[in-house]
Formats: sequence, structure tokens, C-alpha cells
Amino acid sequence: MTILSRRSLGFPQPPLPLLTSSLDKIVWLWHSNNLILERTNTDHYLGVTSIAFHPFNSIIASSSLDSFVHVFNVDFNTILATLEAPPSEVWKLCFNPTIILGFSPFFI
Repeated sequence: MTILSRRSLGFPQPPLPLLTSSLDKIVWLWHSNNLILERTNTDHYLGVTSIAFHPFNSIIASSSLDSFVHVFNVDFNTILATLEAPPSEVWKLCFNPTIILGFSPFFI
């Protein structure tokens, strides 16, 4: 199981959802103040192995045993990109904090 919050990473933004994932194929988005489930993302069809926040945007990435990496907007729960990994699975994700993503303002 992976548990990740922006606050735990030391980012100065206001509280955002707490993210959890596991082999249940789901990324769970929780309200970080009261731990109430806000929504889920079920775009993977095998267990989720890693999740990562972009440090300056409401964007996360999730990798799975299905060999796909999904990049999606936390606020709208929409997929921004899907990347297919080589046959070996992706086990760990990380955004480069020196790169500011240039997505449309609608997604930031």
C-alpha cells in the first residue's frame, strides 16, 4: 500500500487530498483534514504500485502492474496522459521538481 500527501512531502500548498493506493487497482483520494473519502480513480486494471504528486500542481501520476502510467488532475479526476511502460512494471514514480508542467490552465 502506498500513502502519500503533499503535506508529508513538505510542500507549502494548502491541504490537498491524501492519496492511497494498493493492489486493489484503485487510487483513493481522501480529504486530508477529516479522512473522508472524496473519490476514487479506477483507470488501472491491475494493482497500483506507486503514486506521485507533482510538487507545484494538482497533478499526480500512478503506475500499475498493468504496465501503464496514468497522469491525472486531482481536482477534476481526469486523465491528462497515459504512458505505456516496457513489459517490466514501473515500481516507483517521481516528478522532477525543477520542471513546471505546461498544461492548459484548465488542468492546473
